[in-house]
Amino acid sequence: MIRKKLVIPLFFLLLIIFNFSLLTLSEANAQSFSLSLSPPLLEVMIQPGKKITYAYQIKNNSPSPITFITRILPFEPIGEQGQTKIIESSIRQLAEKVQNYENWFSFLNADIALGQPLTLDSNQDLQLVLKISLPQNAPEGDYYQTLFLEQVSPNINNQNTIAQTLGMIGGNILLTISESGRPEKKAEIIEFTPKNALLGRFFDSFSKPEFTLRIKNTGTTFFKPRGEIVVGKNKGLSLRPDNILANTTRQIQCEDGPCQTESPPIFGHYQAQLKFTLDEGGQSYEKNVSFWVLPIKLTTGIIVAILLLYSILSLRKKGKRER
Repeated sequence: MIRKKLVIPLFFLLLIIFNFSLLTLSEANAQSFSLSLSPPLLEVMIQPGKKITYAYQIKNNSPSPITFITRILPFEPIGEQGQTKIIESSIRQLAEKVQNYENWFSFLNADIALGQPLTLDSNQDLQLVLKISLPQNAPEGDYYQTLFLEQVSPNINNQNTIAQTLGMIGGNILLTISESGRPEKKAEIIEFTPKNALLGRFFDSFSKPEFTLRIKNTGTTFFKPRGEIVVGKNKGLSLRPDNILANTTRQIQCEDGPCQTESPPIFGHYQAQLKFTLDEGGQSYEKNVSFWVLPIKLTTGIIVAILLLYSILSLRKKGKRER
């Protein structure tokens, strides 16, 4: 009997120790990946046959040394929210299209090479100077890739790094190759509509009108839409200048989140006006959408109240007749 009483507390004690050890290990693993890379995005335009350098700042923010490998891999945009993905098929297609593509990128740092392990001590920082060198016959167009910092085990084997990856961060590189320096920028407004409006046209007077905006890049290079949505005399909603990559469609948000404005103070018919340009001083686009603001909930409530009152009165009259 005494042994049974001791077994139960001992079991819970071991369980607590086990859970604490798991928590400690998970915290240690989470803290072990503390590399930072700045800036997170590089946008560059360059002519065929030219060279350019750009400095990244890397820092080990952890209390222990970190070993990592640098890689540059092309990516493809997926979806309409700005997501990207490294796709093996796209890497092969790019390699077939562009000879020696992998030789476009290197580092000016004498002791650093792509794909080779590098160790930073605790709180050590490093200026990593990327060199982009294009051949004279480099095809014009946009090339999208990511500079990855892949944390690996300190005893890394250069021939086998995939299984030893501990974490990864990256910075996108949007590279435009253009001889003229003026690549074609064109857009198409795929959708500019009231969101969650009744029958697509009617907003309740107590709700905040919100709009869905989808823009397609029909040109040959990426751009940022810069503009606003204006409803009546309300303050304009500034569009968030997110990059829209070539041949993709993106759902655009406003600076403060969803493109949502205050409801106009008076019931009636209103118009939302969309205006934007492609980057600074580029081609301009406009589109209007009309909608109604009505006291839908208030009217519905009054109708329900009238019907309820009518039903109550009808039941009372019926009850009196039956008496």
